Amino acid sequence: MTSPSADDPGTWAAAAGDRSAPLTLRTKLGYSAGQFIDGIVNNALSIFLLFYVTAVCGLSGALAGVALSIGMIVDAVMDPAIGALSDGWHSRLGRRLPFMLMGLVPIAVTFVLIFMLPSGVGQGVLFAWLTVLSILLRISTSFFILPYSAVGAELSDNYAERSSIMTWRWGLGMIGAAIAVALGFGVFLTGHDGLSRRAAYPPFALVLAGIFVVGGLIAARTVYTARGRLHAPSDNIGWLGARVLRGLLEAFRNHSFRILFIGAL
Repeated sequence: MTSPSADDPGTWAAAAGDRSAPLTLRTKLGYSAGQFIDGIVNNALSIFLLFYVTAVCGLSGALAGVALSIGMIVDAVMDPAIGALSDGWHSRLGRRLPFMLMGLVPIAVTFVLIFMLPSGVGQGVLFAWLTVLSILLRISTSFFILPYSAVGAELSDNYAERSSIMTWRWGLGMIGAAIAVALGFGVFLTGHDGLSRRAAYPPFALVLAGIFVVGGLIAARTVYTARGRLHAPSDNIGWLGARVLRGLLEAFRNHSFRILFIGAL
């Protein structure tokens, strides 16, 4: 199957026909493997990172909270821009896959580095390191996860098929989360002082990074092989800021989205 051309309406009409065909279990599992990134990264950060940077590295809780919050705030601002760029991206690999590939290596590198903070430095330097790595990790993750999540809705136009895709994706995300917890408490950080061993965190992060990179590559290959099913790039043109604003306004006009947004906030 050849890659759809953004300038060939007939090609995209054929792609729409492809989306009506049932998905194989192999395609669903291959795509869902990308959820290892979200499951592993988010759970490793939420369970282990704050203890690591405060109790192990010695950064004050206030500064650690500010550094991690800055990363989340910057990411929240960047997410609509990343989504808008992905929606309108034209390439031989489609509009989603280039962003997934662009984010994969930076996710792994920053994830490992955030568990390898320098020792023997002052609070200010440690705070700066954590802030920069938090920002880069969050943005890199969004570069993969946002286009990757959009692909799940493009692989099929059938409601039951989409539900099945999301179920497999959620399930593999939970497996990824379980892997992070099991390797942390059961292998690398075991014992009464396991969480306090600074030297145990880098190999822990390296192994987790290796696992989710493999999952990301499997998902990227699946997206590439299924590229004939994906939607054409958005026709929205013009200034990126205007496209982002239109997207935000469209989202907030949706009653269900407003409820979910307020609940998450």
